[in-house]
Amino acid sequence: MKVDELRGVLSQYDQGMTTKLAVELYKMIPKRVRDDNGLDDFIRTFPVANTSLRSARSTNQQPIDFGALRQEVETFLQYAAAGYYFQPNRIVSKTARSKWRFTARRLIKSLVATRGDDTDEAALLLAEMWRALCYTCIYYTFPTEAPFSAVGHAQPDLLDIVLAKLFSVGVTERTMRLAVWLVLESQVDRETLPSDLQSVLIVHLKTVDMKQAALDECRFFAEHFKDPASCPYASKRFRPTYSRQGFAIDYSRAAARQCAELYLRISIALREYATGIEYFKDHFVERSREVSLFCLLAVIHEYIDGDPQLAETWVEVYDDAVKRGVSPRSQLVEQRSVIGRVNQ
Repeated sequence: MKVDELRGVLSQYDQGMTTKLAVELYKMIPKRVRDDNGLDDFIRTFPVANTSLRSARSTNQQPIDFGALRQEVETFLQYAAAGYYFQPNRIVSKTARSKWRFTARRLIKSLVATRGDDTDEAALLLAEMWRALCYTCIYYTFPTEAPFSAVGHAQPDLLDIVLAKLFSVGVTERTMRLAVWLVLESQVDRETLPSDLQSVLIVHLKTVDMKQAALDECRFFAEHFKDPASCPYASKRFRPTYSRQGFAIDYSRAAARQCAELYLRISIALREYATGIEYFKDHFVERSREVSLFCLLAVIHEYIDGDPQLAETWVEVYDDAVKRGVSPRSQLVEQRSVIGRVNQ
């Protein structure tokens, strides 16, 4: 329905019917959307202001006190790392613990809105907020098993926001390294795959130089991800451990596999197929050669449509593995038959 048509329909209603319609429409709008857009204040002041919601939002925006925001974010992260939002304690009240998601949502929104000289630091703090939520996917930091849904974002969507903020201050070795590490060291929730996060990063690699820089950082990650001194984070909090000591979980194989996969995906984006495949074979840590082959061909297969050269590359990789004694599963055998017929 167009605006003029809406006006025509509303003009036929009396005041009581119009009020009832407005209330029903208001109830259909999620609370988060109402809060984010300042709808309540707009409704209260509309008879006086008599303006649009968009204009009211821009007029009512208050300047951000970044010093206070920085302190609040740091305190929030410190308390989260100490478990104060998950377990009973005297530092964070029970009421504040139950409302952690609203606090996190507000802090994220404020960091994204920060502009000017504070943008660089805001981007780093936003990355720390991202890391805290990712950490919650494997360890209880907040009282939830779906941290990203709790703060109103799908995990890939929030990563897109974080990377946009990070690269808005410039594409440097520091920002690219942090972006790659954020993707490769992030644990995922139940609705997300590691490849989903990798795809978000690749979308942000707008130029050939950015893609090449990301490849460099993948190589750096593969060599240094177990070294705490090499981490590009603002803090040592919320890092997955790679030690087998005590009750720690060993994530080193998963990190190496994800790094190899990201390197391959970026190489495919550069059309440097052979380079990416060779790196994948050398760095993808898997005991079974058949599983490694399956994972390699699965990534390549995602990009085959409309690219005969890549389809031919898929067949070459498959045939070479068979010659080396690998027995592919039936799914790969069927794919080989289909791709072979299409390329004839």
